[in-house]
Amino acid sequence: MKLNKKTLHQQRRQLDEKLKGWNELAQVPRPRSGWLKPIREALGMTTRQLAALLETNNGAVLRMEKREAEGKVTLDTLNRAAEAMGCRVVYAIVPNQSLERIVDQRADDAAQAILNSLSHSMKLEKQEVTPKVAKNQREELARELKLKLDSALWEKKK
Repeated sequence: MKLNKKTLHQQRRQLDEKLKGWNELAQVPRPRSGWLKPIREALGMTTRQLAALLETNNGAVLRMEKREAEGKVTLDTLNRAAEAMGCRVVYAIVPNQSLERIVDQRADDAAQAILNSLSHSMKLEKQEVTPKVAKNQREELARELKLKLDSALWEKKK
């Protein structure tokens, strides 16, 4: 199902609001060993005890902790281990800046790329515009690209 652009703009603003609270949490670095091992150890739990709670063996817990440290553990595995330790997994994709700002930047970059290709042709035809006019054109095109959520926003930069 294709969402209309107005709905997508509204959804982006709502997500930006929801994600604001995650920014502080996203600053907490993941321990080199992952979270499972230090939390298990802080609880005073051995790998054998966690294995018993998970109805598996000691080696499986060690492999799980190793996979987490390598960034290769599944969310399902993390959830099961966390639950066994009386914890829960909190999962989010947190943008480095607001979603709105990301789209603004992509729109500006796309507009600049489009205008750069046009300006070359205009120079050849001796139809150059002043820097002020070029800036206004870029801003207007960026607004238009953003409003339409044009696919040019996500074209790979060359």
